[in-house]
Amino acid sequence: MPDLSAYINFTVRFDYTQNKFVLTDTGTYPGGVANNLIGIFDITHPDQIREDGAWATPDISWGGSALTTGLRDLRRNAQNKPQCGTYIFKYTIDHPSYTPTVLTKTVNFQYVPVTGVITKSFDVFTPQLRALDNVNYGISGYTIASTVRSWVATVGTVGTVTGSTATLDLAIAGVYYDAAYTIALSTTLVYNNSNDTWVSIKDVVASTLNTQANTPPDTCSLLAYLNTIKQRADDLAASCQPYEAAKKAYEYAANLYFHILERLKAGSTTGVIDYVNEFLTIYYNAAPAYVNTNTAIAPYVFCYAVTAGDVTKFFVTMSTTAPSYTNAVFSGKSILMTANEGMVLRDTDISLTGSTVSKTNVGDEFVAGTWYLFLLKES
Repeated sequence: MPDLSAYINFTVRFDYTQNKFVLTDTGTYPGGVANNLIGIFDITHPDQIREDGAWATPDISWGGSALTTGLRDLRRNAQNKPQCGTYIFKYTIDHPSYTPTVLTKTVNFQYVPVTGVITKSFDVFTPQLRALDNVNYGISGYTIASTVRSWVATVGTVGTVTGSTATLDLAIAGVYYDAAYTIALSTTLVYNNSNDTWVSIKDVVASTLNTQANTPPDTCSLLAYLNTIKQRADDLAASCQPYEAAKKAYEYAANLYFHILERLKAGSTTGVIDYVNEFLTIYYNAAPAYVNTNTAIAPYVFCYAVTAGDVTKFFVTMSTTAPSYTNAVFSGKSILMTANEGMVLRDTDISLTGSTVSKTNVGDEFVAGTWYLFLLKES
């Protein structure tokens, strides 16, 4: 009887997602042959352990419409990592009308899995919170056949966010939250061997990031904190106590404060939260303990005042859209002029009562995220 050596072929996938060899018969047999074909694999591992197939329970057989796929245990090394070295796969097929046919393939298998890393991109000023997968999943000797990402992020007590692209936007219904974040990413990869094209790898790279998003105090609050830091040094000096350390702390805090202002005025938020945290460490005399509120992070209120004589120039970005805005800087003052993103408004459009400015036209509001300039004069 003839054999099937002209038709036999197979592929092997090292599937580390289930720790199995996935054995697939890819032979192109004459019509009707596959229906009565069975096959077994004898597998020799790099540690010379050989695991033979059994004809009583063949790896490959007819499944009704196609040949089945075989699954055999894929052992890892003592460190629970992929076992590298020489693998020998001996595939034997049998058929009533043909003599048993054998095809043996050998591969020097080398594979070091990629380590996953989640990159945090948190801008609590705009706000915009994202998690990024910037990992290069390429490995030597292989091409990437597919990459499937699965994100799951728990946002405090608010809810969860899922995604499947390289960037995960952490907004829930368009809102970013002051919360603790547990972010998990599983990336399932399939690699094709560039030289031994019958060999492929399937693996999953998992990574987790625990972090938090804290709402920063607005710049008006930072100025009040700076005044407190200054007062500490002044009080020590007035009571004839050593105050050099307090003075240096104030000078450094002042530099941080003005650096924060300049960065925000220039429209740059990169790294600003680090300056704010450093400033708060000086104010609290320790790293501040922050308790997340699990509430929405509003657009940052950037406000600062410059006074010359009895005239104060006050800039502010509104955090919410509302008909009024309250700030202690308005107390005891009258409005000379207002401007909105460079457009001068009439004095009659805005009224000032105590520490609150209000839009006087019915239905008119200050707009969140919009800059406003107030020129104020001591009353």
